[in-house]
Amino acid sequence: MLLPRQKGPIAEWRFEGPPVSHLNWKHLEYTIRILATMNSILLAENLLSSRTICLSRWMRAGDIGVAQSERLAKEPLELQSDLSLAFAELLELCRSIFLTEFAYPTVIEISGSGHILTQAGPSVVEDLVWMRSSTLDTLMLTVGTQSDAWLPFSLSGEAQPELYELNFDRLARALKEIKLKTGFSMEEGVESPYSVIKGFYLENVTYEDGSVADVS
Repeated sequence: MLLPRQKGPIAEWRFEGPPVSHLNWKHLEYTIRILATMNSILLAENLLSSRTICLSRWMRAGDIGVAQSERLAKEPLELQSDLSLAFAELLELCRSIFLTEFAYPTVIEISGSGHILTQAGPSVVEDLVWMRSSTLDTLMLTVGTQSDAWLPFSLSGEAQPELYELNFDRLARALKEIKLKTGFSMEEGVESPYSVIKGFYLENVTYEDGSVADVS
């Protein structure tokens, strides 16, 4: 099952990076390069082939402190791009906006398609996994999923052993690699009504008697 975005993610993992003191180009370039690294890790597992990059929550860029910066009335901006060009184009676009409008996107979200492995072969779906960076007093990286393929039971409580065995470790491997490559600490205790996060893995929500809950 794929959960629509408006219902929230089935699960998300957050990685907290270094503190941010200034909304300058050096930090924005650093953020984009980290997102490129994350995307390459997710792509290696066929979890995210990026197609849409959305820039939003703009603030005044420059060497003033983050606390002294102002929110700008600038609409979210979407970039549609071939994967091989996406991050080079993103760097060029952000640098142009930074230099001409002195605007800094404090949220960058990347979405696209990914593969769910099945007995019949890979199935390509949209919004399998997505990622986001958010900048305020720290740099926060988020990886989210809209799929229950990583769970032993579907969101409706039905056993899915074959789907689970084929997929459960793929996302966990990518998350471990992201933590290793970025050096960021993983935030514990991220809650969702659809699953229970156990480190890099997921478990189903259960009732007190141990039976699997229908949360669909």
